[in-house]
Amino acid sequence: MRFTRLHIIFFLLLFSSGFGAADVFNINFTQSEKTIDANPDDWDAAGFNEFSNTNQKDSLRNKVKFQFAWDEQNFYGIFIVFDKQIIKIVKGMDNPDLFLNDAMELYLDTKNDDEKNRMDLNDYQFIFDALGDFTIFKGDKNQIKDTADFKVPKDFGTANILMNVKTSFIGSVNNNTDKDSLYIIEFSIPFSSIGVSPVEGYKMKMGVCLDDRDSRKLSDTINTNGVVGEMSFMDWNGKTDFGYPADWKPVQLTGKPDFINIINKKFSKVWLLIFSLTFVISISVIFVLYLRINKLKNIPVKNEIKESTLLHVIEKEPDEKILQHKELFDKARKIIEDKIEEKITAENLAKELALSLRQLQRIFKDELNTTPTGFITLIKLEKASEMLKSGKNVTEAAFAAGFSDSSYFSRVFKKYFGVPPSEYN
Repeated sequence: MRFTRLHIIFFLLLFSSGFGAADVFNINFTQSEKTIDANPDDWDAAGFNEFSNTNQKDSLRNKVKFQFAWDEQNFYGIFIVFDKQIIKIVKGMDNPDLFLNDAMELYLDTKNDDEKNRMDLNDYQFIFDALGDFTIFKGDKNQIKDTADFKVPKDFGTANILMNVKTSFIGSVNNNTDKDSLYIIEFSIPFSSIGVSPVEGYKMKMGVCLDDRDSRKLSDTINTNGVVGEMSFMDWNGKTDFGYPADWKPVQLTGKPDFINIINKKFSKVWLLIFSLTFVISISVIFVLYLRINKLKNIPVKNEIKESTLLHVIEKEPDEKILQHKELFDKARKIIEDKIEEKITAENLAKELALSLRQLQRIFKDELNTTPTGFITLIKLEKASEMLKSGKNVTEAAFAAGFSDSSYFSRVFKKYFGVPPSEYN
């Protein structure tokens, strides 16, 4: 993701508000699904909170802008971390040591049921590093049994959560010779995967921590201030030791879907059904129009086929050419004339003549240079012309000749006779 100078100015302007220490942290409902693309454009610019790793020296200190949201399916979050040195040493998804990179950590007690310094099966720890690797820890029931050895009993690689995570950054990676600007982590976690049925007022506990590395050395050791040489850890409460549920902050889901959101979700299946039906009908109409246009192209102009064998057969006139299947054509013409008001297809005609459709098509092509369908249409047009001469109007003649659409009949009639049926006499 590339960011413009305006993006950077926008981020810097956001640092006018701080992170308060309210008893309950509210997470607002979002009326539209967040696009997970590591871009803050669809987040509320005035809704960000911030904290810093104040245990790090000023020249390397980071600031974090963060915001969370929820809808009926997902828990969303975004971290904008202003970091002058972006470092990634540890690599790999599901690597439990990702906290040794520049990273953010999110802790969730999904049932708000932990008062002691131990994780249970409802507790999760997510680590997202600056370049998109992440790992998930969950309370481990086997370790919970022995709280003497495991103050924070947890395991990684066991939580099957299909979360969506995207990251982006401005600057370089693992280059201590320049100054970087920031990295962004955006994510969504399906509520169903962490056992939550979200509603307004639902309470959880949550912790947010910054892992800041400014050195490429992994040999540094942790000191009492939570700093590993050029690395520091600090959570949003200013603590450097924060992996205990008792230290996490109470949070609450606030807001709910508005009227339009409710209507859209309630009738989403109906909209989908309407769209599907409209699509099917549209395709059907287009297909019918295509067939009609294609059929219209195959209709000859009568004046151009005056000497053709086809016209002689249609008008029952003698022809110098000896036709092998003259009796078949006469019988076909009589069948069509006897059922002139009906819709007759090539398949129907073949059945009446005790032939296969392919045989009938071959005979008409070889001797009359037309198709059975074209032959049927021309017989009907000739009959319709007789009806028009006898005084029937266009609509009456069209339906009497077996055309279900008078406008289509008019186009075909004009193509064949050269004049519209309303002017034929």
